[in-house]
Amino acid sequence: MIALLLLLIIGWALQAAARAGLSDLYAFQVSSYTEKWRAADDPGVATITDKEWLEVSGAIDRLLWLVPEHPDYLEAAGIAYGLYAIKGTVATERVDALLAQSADFYRQSLSSRPAWPYAWGNLVLVKARQGQLDAEFYHALERAATLGPWEPAVQMALTEAGLARWPALNAVAKGIVVATVSRGISRDLNAFQRLATSYQQLDTLCLYLPKNPHQQRFCKGRAG
Repeated sequence: MIALLLLLIIGWALQAAARAGLSDLYAFQVSSYTEKWRAADDPGVATITDKEWLEVSGAIDRLLWLVPEHPDYLEAAGIAYGLYAIKGTVATERVDALLAQSADFYRQSLSSRPAWPYAWGNLVLVKARQGQLDAEFYHALERAATLGPWEPAVQMALTEAGLARWPALNAVAKGIVVATVSRGISRDLNAFQRLATSYQQLDTLCLYLPKNPHQQRFCKGRAG
């Protein structure tokens, strides 16, 4: 009886180790591709091939079958689906479905890790790309800004989301975006200049940013 129990314990341990090893392998595969896709300069140019997406989506399916509620893996899936929606060779009618799936992965991740600012920031950006400036968007914006005010990735996500939908934002949201940019330009002025210029919102930001040396360098040669 003891020998049988030991065999069962050993078998369970080996199975758990195998599952952990496989999940790490699939997670590495997904993150390797998403890092490559994120590094591509032009978001308007398709940089994700169908072959790459088949590999990544398959790895995500297997990963979430092995570990269905892991917040890191759910967030990684959200990132991958969101990137494929804007950088893949995707028919226009599929983009909304991919963005919706991306947002759902972020929601699932946040359900078990609600204090994680990166997932909130990513959710804000996906909602902005969907054009869904609803209560969930504004809540996610507030949560991301509160939980990760100095996190570079959060700052960039909130800034891009805000600039993409600037005319439609309410006053509170505009204030959050401006405060985010104000913090961000003290760390990486060039990155925020490029982002604002790409959305043709540099002059707009210069009207709202508090006057200080960072703002002066950010707005050099601009009105405001």
